Amino acid sequence: MGETRTASFQQALLTFGAIVAVIGVGLFYLNTSLHSLMLICLLIASVSAWRLGYGFAAIREGMNSGIQGAMSAIYIFILIGVLIAAFIESGTIATLIYYGVDFVQPSVFLPAGLILCSLMSIATGTSWGTVGTAGVVLMGIGAAMNIPLPLVAGMVISGACFGDKMSPVSDTTNLSAMSSGTDLYAHIKSMLYTTGPAYLITLVAFSVLGMSYAENSLPVEQLETLMAGLESVYTISIINLLPLIVMLVLSMRRVSAEPAMMAAAITAVLLGLIVRGRELHSRLERGDRAADLAPL
Repeated sequence: MGETRTASFQQALLTFGAIVAVIGVGLFYLNTSLHSLMLICLLIASVSAWRLGYGFAAIREGMNSGIQGAMSAIYIFILIGVLIAAFIESGTIATLIYYGVDFVQPSVFLPAGLILCSLMSIATGTSWGTVGTAGVVLMGIGAAMNIPLPLVAGMVISGACFGDKMSPVSDTTNLSAMSSGTDLYAHIKSMLYTTGPAYLITLVAFSVLGMSYAENSLPVEQLETLMAGLESVYTISIINLLPLIVMLVLSMRRVSAEPAMMAAAITAVLLGLIVRGRELHSRLERGDRAADLAPL
């Protein structure tokens, strides 16, 4: 391999600009698959490295070391799916929605919804999942209370994005920490200096705006239908929040994300087996009794 050199500012800027242009034009104008665009970007970066004097072996070694550095994030991505499924099965997510909706009053609907979406995103690490679950419920309730839907949507998105940024099980938060080579909890703590004040300002703003709709009627029937639906599937109890408490306590004690997530998932699975297993056994027994009585 010949002599290598460090990229100049012009070459680095040109390479970076080309990669951004390929992804931007390909995604937003040509609707090209992201996988194809990433391959093109890989070729651009490889050509740039080759012009600096690096051979194929050195470029491949650089790719391997980059993948090796991202392995921890991949493990966390796998655990995120396990954790969300366990939280759903144990009734943790349903309990969060149930108690959150139970405390909804017209005067505090907006700030309470903001906090509920924040907790949902912190628990699941996904803003999309929060918007698609609790967000849909809150939009329906807000519409029934004649609160402007753009205002409700802003509340949902604000809470979901805040929780996603602050969650130790968020894929983007973990990937950012891994990419910069910093500790996950140090990364979250540093974001609090900017995200925390913005969240408090948003909470105050929604609290003030919410007082304007204090006289609006509460959609009691819709809330009762939702809560009855949750109760028909899950046993709603404060104990269902135990997996979330385990994860938050371990996170506050600065336990690594992987064991904290695994401990929370195991707690949720055991809780699901104990609670939901008992429910399933009772239903099977009722089914057997009904079968015995059917000939009568």
